Amino acid sequence: MSSSDVLLVDDLSVGFNTEDGFVEVIEDVSFSIKPGEVLGLVGESGSGKTVAAMSLLSLLPSPPAKRLKGQILLGDVDLTALNSKQLLNYRGRDVGYIFQEPMNSLNPTYKIGYQLMEPLKLHTNLSKSEIRAKAIEMLNLVGINEPERRLEQYPFELSGGIRQRVMIAMALICEPKLLIADEPTTALDVTVQAQIMDLLRNIRKDLKTAILLITHDMGLVAENCDRVAVMYAGRIVETGSVTQVMKSPRHPYTKALLESIPGIHNKKEVLPTIAGMVPAPGKRPVGCNFQDRCASVIEKCRQSEPVLDGKDHRVECWNPVS
Repeated sequence: MSSSDVLLVDDLSVGFNTEDGFVEVIEDVSFSIKPGEVLGLVGESGSGKTVAAMSLLSLLPSPPAKRLKGQILLGDVDLTALNSKQLLNYRGRDVGYIFQEPMNSLNPTYKIGYQLMEPLKLHTNLSKSEIRAKAIEMLNLVGINEPERRLEQYPFELSGGIRQRVMIAMALICEPKLLIADEPTTALDVTVQAQIMDLLRNIRKDLKTAILLITHDMGLVAENCDRVAVMYAGRIVETGSVTQVMKSPRHPYTKALLESIPGIHNKKEVLPTIAGMVPAPGKRPVGCNFQDRCASVIEKCRQSEPVLDGKDHRVECWNPVS
């Protein structure tokens, strides 16, 4: 770990107790993020991105979830060594979290102001007037007009875009070192998506906040991230700078994802697709998890599990793209 890392995740594995027994969902996941850096965690639905992110702050119910191994360092604090009460001091204060569905994440029975000001009540010694002023300041920062009126409104009275901005304001109100943004533009129209990503870029620039951006959109990663970690079936299969991975993908899965992106330079009438589905936890094959969907599969892929190899641009593959 570099002394400048905001977050280091090392060899994290997480599983769940199910009716069919215990299944491992996240396998040997490792990555790091520096101050002011945006790391894109990308992959298809079912790859394990959200499970990995929620495991960082032990947000998954336990049982059924269980961390099998791994270290999670926030600065010099090992989050895996903390109990649930101690973790409360870090949730919202040092790490902000933007959840996927703003309407489901906001409590429909409480006004926006109450929910927005709650982190300040928990983590600061500010007076009531100072807390209210800070809440208004944050709503202004995320581009919400008439902030005083918005404090008195309920979530159902706001549009999807404004609710998402409220979620961002809540995640940032204590000025955390790390912001986890889980599909922050899901279900928003294209214009609002662009506004939200502009907002995150400004926050990163102004506050030097490290951002973990979780998405299935490689285009979003290309435009907004410094580095990318590609996840497939619970494992990181490729990681490197955005330039390295986008220009010279080494893993067949990464290459296939990039080829499926529509664009003005892609003249094909029918875009390539990746045949098959992500294997479910508990039904993953021996060897490489991508073997049944891979055009570059060799016998070794079916016999043993590959490991991440390389220095800056790392790939987990026995037969990488040359």
